Amino acid sequence: MPNDDLIIPKNGSKADWEVELAVVIEKNAGYVDREEALEYVAGYVPHNDYSEGVFQLERGGQWVKGKSADTFAPLGPFLATRDEIPDTGQLRQLIHDVAARRCHQHYLKAEDVVELGIDKLGESRQTVVAGSPEPETSLIRQR
Repeated sequence: MPNDDLIIPKNGSKADWEVELAVVIEKNAGYVDREEALEYVAGYVPHNDYSEGVFQLERGGQWVKGKSADTFAPLGPFLATRDEIPDTGQLRQLIHDVAARRCHQHYLKAEDVVELGIDKLGESRQTVVAGSPEPETSLIRQR
């Protein structure tokens, strides 16, 4: 959800963010010609693309490891349809604030606040929370 907390995963210490325009695809597409690509687009939504640098860069080089934590891809607050935004090139990203501490450090810490938005697509706000909200559990249980 667009205004839920951002939870830094256990053993994470290099969380960072980037505002993105997410494109929502409404039907199956494969080998689509450039001229037909927009026919597959349902609409657009703001996406705060969080990454955990420790997982992404220091654990085997797979960037998906740093992008896959719970709470790391808030979308919204709403989807604007393709007809509402005919020219995405005219949209501006609005990055309002990343707590005063952001200017003194590169990585997000507990209690930082990230506020962002994109013209015509609304705004969202996440408060950074350290740790996991629940204890870790194993997917494999031993008897």
